[in-house]
Amino acid sequence: MKKPVTETPEQKAYRETVEKIANNIASLADAVGSLLNGPLKRKALVVLLASSSKLSQETVSTVLKSLEELRGDWLNK
Repeated sequence: MKKPVTETPEQKAYRETVEKIANNIASLADAVGSLLNGPLKRKALVVLLASSSKLSQETVSTVLKSLEELRGDWLNK
């Protein structure tokens, strides 16, 4: 029979922090997905974000694509 694994307080805090980060990544990916699937076309969204951020449209497109892929890249889901 296996002995139950007990966490130290430090291990528990670390695990909880990692879980929070994972949940935040998933939430961010979901929010970006909702934004990109909303009423604005992707191109319009890129133009608006580029204009307000003073970044190039290419940079904005790259950032949006990266945000969409966060879940798969970091959470293996």
